[in-house]
Amino acid sequence: MPLVGITYYEEVDTVPKCTGPGQISVLIGTTDLTGAPTEYKSFVHYDEVLDPLTGFGDDGGELAEGIRDYFMEGRDCYDPTVCPIPKLYAINVGSTPTQEDWTTAFATAARIKDAEQYILVGGDESGAYDLDIWNAMADALDDLASKGFFRIGYVGRPSTLTDADDVAALTDPAQTDYIRSSRICVVDDPNLHVKVAAKEAKHYEWENPGMDPFKTVDPTEITERDDSELLTLKNAGITTFWMFPYQQENGPRIYWPVMSSYRLYQGSRPVDAELHLRRNCDARAGEAVRIAVGQLYKLSTAEAMQALEIQISSIFSEYKKKGVIRDYEVTVTENIGDPNIVDITMAIKPAPSTEYIRVKSRIIAPVINP
Repeated sequence: MPLVGITYYEEVDTVPKCTGPGQISVLIGTTDLTGAPTEYKSFVHYDEVLDPLTGFGDDGGELAEGIRDYFMEGRDCYDPTVCPIPKLYAINVGSTPTQEDWTTAFATAARIKDAEQYILVGGDESGAYDLDIWNAMADALDDLASKGFFRIGYVGRPSTLTDADDVAALTDPAQTDYIRSSRICVVDDPNLHVKVAAKEAKHYEWENPGMDPFKTVDPTEITERDDSELLTLKNAGITTFWMFPYQQENGPRIYWPVMSSYRLYQGSRPVDAELHLRRNCDARAGEAVRIAVGQLYKLSTAEAMQALEIQISSIFSEYKKKGVIRDYEVTVTENIGDPNIVDITMAIKPAPSTEYIRVKSRIIAPVINP
């Protein structure tokens, strides 16, 4: 019993503390049901996925498994109001989707305003591992980025490819078919790309997600690679796994988070070819676009354009002070051909990069949705 006149406070943490701003993901994949690529569902808890009314019942297939894995790896607590992953979206492309089903699903995902990740899941013959589908997703993501909606796609390697050189060939421009995009992360496993995306989502955008081990990945789940294979895959733009040699007891980690554009080509590599650098710039550019949209109907004079440029620069300046970015440049101009279009050009140097990543977005009034 506390002393008279003394107020006694006690704080008890009942769940693990969550960190990070989080991301909203769209899982696109196969089920045992008829496909509905023009529709999307939203889930806060996995139980909703199993409910035949709100989800897919017992017929959720690979899509339901992906949702389960995402929630298990990404959530450190059970309160969606404070968790960095408050919900996710899902699009069912059926059991035997065509390429048109996948591209339709990408168009459907574009309607989801708060989406930040696309994750493809499916069986070996579903198309989820086809380079044509990956490139179609890359094109869709590039188109959205030009409009100010910045998203990253995650895919897993085909289960039929296990040799490191064969996996590395997925990003080789010398091949007839390949993927090379700073918006597509190819992961060295047919299924663990879901957990890579979840792990990235719960970290701050400037953090390397390989800084700590996975929560739900067992050492037996990852493909064991020697040092030369790990380096081959990293240099090819494939995100792979390892048992961190100094703390192996803590479980598998991401070896290095790279995008499929990381491979040196004609002596050059894009500055945004690492996952956390791309996401850091996307987060900053996204803030700039949201400010511009909020001021859209006031931007009728040169003075207003200058004021918007100053407003965006002031926010970037704060991130520079915090060490999140090293430097930046911002230019806001009225489109020469149409006064209802605002062009925003940004050059962002994220920590720890020594080079600028350039981002261009076009804001159009009154249509500002994807």
